[in-house]
Amino acid sequence: MLNTQNQNLGEPAKSSMFGRVIFYLLFILIIPIFIYISMRNHFIRLQQKINEAMGAIDAQLEEREDTLAQMSNSIQGQSKVTADIFKEITRLRTSGSLSDKMLANDKMTQLQGKFNLQVENYPDLQLSASFQQFNNTCTLLNQKIAAARRNYNSNVQIFNSEINVYPKNVAAKNMKLSIKEYFEASQEARVTKKAYF
Repeated sequence: MLNTQNQNLGEPAKSSMFGRVIFYLLFILIIPIFIYISMRNHFIRLQQKINEAMGAIDAQLEEREDTLAQMSNSIQGQSKVTADIFKEITRLRTSGSLSDKMLANDKMTQLQGKFNLQVENYPDLQLSASFQQFNNTCTLLNQKIAAARRNYNSNVQIFNSEINVYPKNVAAKNMKLSIKEYFEASQEARVTKKAYF
């Protein structure tokens, strides 16, 4: 029995040409499939991060809208003009489009500035605890919106960069992905915010 095992020592492994061709073809075909699936999953995760960041912006905008509505009621009562502005802000904020959300943010910034101008006419109101709390809440909400916007824009920047890089652009094209828009305040809103704060 020992002799038969010793006779095979040093003999190379045997495989048929057909078996090797099949192995190499499968190897060549399977690796790109795994890479492609990995890239698709990567883009899906990036899109989920972007959607999550947009949800955070929505939550902060909604909270800011509620705070402004409460302040509107306490400063001047609910006038027809202010009620119309809040209806428009709510419509824009809930529409789903990024440009409408940016417009809603800008309108809320302008409205907040108008409140601050109205308060200047009432020095007693400026000293009240509720107005101080309103100002503190607005400052905190503005910071939260800015942080949520930075997070969203960071995720969009990564997404936009990666859909233009080979080989990920192949998967992005097959998924029909396109460049996403950044969430930015308009120039008018930036000027308004500087003027009032």
